Amino acid sequence: MTISSEVANETVLHTLVAVYSAQIERLKRESSGMTYVAHFLSPDPEVVGAKGEKMSDAQVEEYYRVYLLGVLERCHLTSITSLARTNSWLTSSLTELESGNLLGFSASLRGLLEAAADTHDAAAVMVEHLYNLFPFIYLRLQGDDTAPGVILKHLEDRLIHYSYARRQANRSEALPEHTNKQNFVYIDAIEKSGAVGAKDLYRVLCELTHPAAPSVSCFLTETEREIALDFSQEKRIINEIISEYEETIKSLVSNTVNSALVSLMVLRKLGHDVPAPNPSSFAGVGGVAKIFSRIDEFLLKASSEGFVFSKDMWHQKL
Repeated sequence: MTISSEVANETVLHTLVAVYSAQIERLKRESSGMTYVAHFLSPDPEVVGAKGEKMSDAQVEEYYRVYLLGVLERCHLTSITSLARTNSWLTSSLTELESGNLLGFSASLRGLLEAAADTHDAAAVMVEHLYNLFPFIYLRLQGDDTAPGVILKHLEDRLIHYSYARRQANRSEALPEHTNKQNFVYIDAIEKSGAVGAKDLYRVLCELTHPAAPSVSCFLTETEREIALDFSQEKRIINEIISEYEETIKSLVSNTVNSALVSLMVLRKLGHDVPAPNPSSFAGVGGVAKIFSRIDEFLLKASSEGFVFSKDMWHQKL
């Protein structure tokens, strides 16, 4: 979705809330109560062949279909929870801004930055895989084996990391995907992908949020001769942060939220029945419009009588 100055209110946070929050809340309501089961399933000997027996082609296809459904479930879980988390931090940041609470604002905005960077680690890979491998996934889910099967290990690893990564105890034998990275790794990656200034903004917010000098000096004015208490500076400092890092904040939120929204739309095109935005939401976004134009063109071909897939039907990549 595009961020238009027409919806801008007072700050970039007002604009982002106006553009995204209502739609995210709708998607949350429509998704609430959904369950995920496919990615927990293990091969059932009665379905995929008893141990030691060669599976029939039909059994292999069913096993592979369940595998793909499990990956799509993880994609949906990542998309909708990242949207919910981002919106919570976004609205909290706006609330603290409007109340003039500098420390509350800095804590919420730091949470927003960290959440966006964490989402980016999975979402960028997710959109790329869902689009680049769209026909292979779609056809196999439809029971059409004219397209070769694909294994989505890199995508799976990122999605598992998103859901399960945490700080592990020393000498833990946890899987690599279950072990968190340092925050600066996520933030460095999202800055390199376009959120210029993310690392510097993070430094500023950490100095305010942690017990560092700026979390004290924000209540003081100091000259060469004296130090005076001054509790009127919080709004000024908030406005300085918003003004200096406006483009950074806009990029952090819009890039990650748009990735999650686009992923939901692609999941629906794949036949996965999940709530998703209306494609018209991205009518003015050229890159997204091209993605769905190519997908729709392929789906039209795939629905024609006598269709047989060939690799030259899908050579466009993100």
